[in-house]
Amino acid sequence: MNPETLYMMKKSRLNKEWHLAHPMPEHPTLDQRLEWHLEHAKHCSCREMPPRLREELVKRKLLQK
Repeated sequence: MNPETLYMMKKSRLNKEWHLAHPMPEHPTLDQRLEWHLEHAKHCSCREMPPRLREELVKRKLLQK
């Protein structure tokens, strides 16, 4: 990892245990990505959800604006 990534991980509120136990599937479908990001938001606050995925969750009524 580069120094900038390490710095951001230390500053963020990374839930390392959750990330290790729940890796993103390799070549995930959109549904898998949405499910992973919903769970990620519940257990870790290391980063914001990508806007495109947030919009899709709102469209599917799985997330409020």
